[in-house]
Amino acid sequence: MLFFLIGTVATIVATYFTFKTANENGRRGVLWALVSLAVGFGLQLIGPFFLAMVIAVVYLIAGTTRDQLAQEIDGLATIGYFVCWLLNFDGLF
Repeated sequence: MLFFLIGTVATIVATYFTFKTANENGRRGVLWALVSLAVGFGLQLIGPFFLAMVIAVVYLIAGTTRDQLAQEIDGLATIGYFVCWLLNFDGLF
């Protein structure tokens, strides 16, 4: 939860500075801010969701039962979340 809040604050701050910098350089600030916001929340929310879905499908194909699935993908899904969280900062800055 703490990492999500840090990522959200970083996304909002980066969006503000993207808007400010784009306006100062004569670009469309609102458009660049929306792109920055989409990249931030896309990598922080949508990326881990789809990554966990892919991991779950791979485990189901490999023969894991649906009852054991949550226990099996827990570690990989957590690592995937942190990787996407770090990519969020890379994508924003």
